[in-house]
Amino acid sequence: MFFPPDVLQWETLTRAEIVRVGYPFPVEYPLSVCLVESGGTVGQVNPNSGASGLMQVMPGTLEGYNKNNHPKIDLWKMRSRDPLYAPEQMRVGLWVMGVYLKKGYQWIAKYNKNPALSDLIKISDLMYVAGPGLVNKKFGHLENRTFDAMVQYDPDWQPFKHPRRVWTWTMEKNNAQWDTEAIDKWIAGETDPPPLPPPDIAGMNNGLIVGLLILAVTSWYFSKKIG
Repeated sequence: MFFPPDVLQWETLTRAEIVRVGYPFPVEYPLSVCLVESGGTVGQVNPNSGASGLMQVMPGTLEGYNKNNHPKIDLWKMRSRDPLYAPEQMRVGLWVMGVYLKKGYQWIAKYNKNPALSDLIKISDLMYVAGPGLVNKKFGHLENRTFDAMVQYDPDWQPFKHPRRVWTWTMEKNNAQWDTEAIDKWIAGETDPPPLPPPDIAGMNNGLIVGLLILAVTSWYFSKKIG
């Protein structure tokens, strides 16, 4: 893949999260978003908007993630420069991309039932960077809900730069391969929910751990005595 090293270093963890959840997009897509948003810099914070992390997620969007997912992810982890928290930063960003893929399709499909892949991805990404509310407010009256029609309506709108760059890095530079059947299943809600991460044994209450050990030893002792 043709990404700068600072972005390419996150390929393995991004691919693992895609597989874990079953996101219907190739790894080149979120890596392209990562490139455009943070350049692959873990814990980056936008001083104006407060957007944080590898994927530059807004604090309000993080609240939405925490309402719908477990375990919750604290804002300080999104802003940490420690690579230890890169998986959390990428996890939240991927979740947002998945949500906006559905929202983008629902918005387009009000008039266009079979959107082209490029329109679906570009408009979903536009929602990622500008928010679905603003996209609808600005272009909701358009019946031809294609990316080109939106650009023609307001060619100088600054957020258009984001999906253009993401699409260029995803397709023109990396020739990503898409599974359109998987996209259809995701939009239809047919994708199985991801399994919960394994419990953090290190984070368990120490007293509980001691109690379990005592119980195990006691059970072993009496089993030997009876035997």
